[in-house]
Amino acid sequence: MVADGQYRRQEEEGNLLVISRAESCWTKEVRTMVQEDDYFQDLNANWEAGSLDPLLYQKKGGIFYYKGWILLNRVSSDLVMA
Repeated sequence: MVADGQYRRQEEEGNLLVISRAESCWTKEVRTMVQEDDYFQDLNANWEAGSLDPLLYQKKGGIFYYKGWILLNRVSSDLVMA
């Protein structure tokens, strides 16, 4: 979390504090891939059914992890490697 001081200001009713979160564009693309890709739809169904080993697979913030690493589908049409 990143506190963005430029958006902090005093108002007559009280304090207005805004805290924003820094996020890279590629994490948004990974989340989109997880939502739209057939591989991840199948993986998510297995996750929700409880048939994946939780020591190997985790899902945090809409992103799947395998052995602690972000899981990508290398044949996804959403994945653009630059």
